[in-house]
Amino acid sequence: MDKLNAMRAFAKVAESGNFSSAARLLGRSKAVVSKQIAMLEASLGVQLLVRTTRQVRLTEVGRRYQERCAQVLAELDDLESNVQQSQASPRGVLRVAGPQTFAELHLSAAMREFLQRFPELKVELVLTDRIVDLVDNGFDVAIRVGQLEDSSLLARRLASSSIITCAAPEYLARRGVPTTPEQLAGHDLVLDANLRQPGTWRFRRGARTINVRVSGALQVNSALMVRHFLVSGAGIGLCPEFVVRDDLEAGRLTPLLEEFSGYDLGVYAVYPHTRHVPSRVRVFVDFLADYLAGAS
Repeated sequence: MDKLNAMRAFAKVAESGNFSSAARLLGRSKAVVSKQIAMLEASLGVQLLVRTTRQVRLTEVGRRYQERCAQVLAELDDLESNVQQSQASPRGVLRVAGPQTFAELHLSAAMREFLQRFPELKVELVLTDRIVDLVDNGFDVAIRVGQLEDSSLLARRLASSSIITCAAPEYLARRGVPTTPEQLAGHDLVLDANLRQPGTWRFRRGARTINVRVSGALQVNSALMVRHFLVSGAGIGLCPEFVVRDDLEAGRLTPLLEEFSGYDLGVYAVYPHTRHVPSRVRVFVDFLADYLAGAS
């Protein structure tokens, strides 16, 4: 039995009052936490918790054990933190999950520079547009673009990117330029299935929000493919500014409905909630925040 992890599991259950919350905070399954505490009780020869279908409460000996256990774990955490802070360079393997388009456009150069700065680290970068469970899939950190759902993960906003309504000049010359969101209904539209609501495009004018129901013959789950279709003259679409920035500057795409401000996508680093964030995660998130600030 790993007594230290069992003590941490017990302390977290005692603090949160139930196994589910403790398991989520620890990044373990409920079954693992329950088993660890059962083994701890067996090794001590005492019952620390009284379990019912509705709640978990401490026994008297469990309450006394919790007090000393909390002291021991706090001292150990402080010791580990001091050692980590004194380590000149983080080392080990950093597992990162990132969205396909954003990673291909922005993370390749960033990763090269990061590894040059921290040569004792190795990075395993997995590209996927689905939301992965960091704990179950063994990731240290994930980069997410969009609006975050509430979760037990820690999150740091790294950057933001506007959503641009745009089309190729050739398409606009052929079909005309829409001047209001409502006029989009008469145009060929290219939809990005990765948007939270691909069938609804949202605009703002002052305090007024305008939601436009849209449909199109082309829908694809890739912002890069949406950009490709738009540049080829297939229609009008929504694209993150970081995807079409070069095309806008070169005149291959024309921004539309600029007086109807759209919305911004946040770029976030998310990682499991722990008392002390591993140094490899901390330096990566700090580095990426600085890198993206310089790139904007």
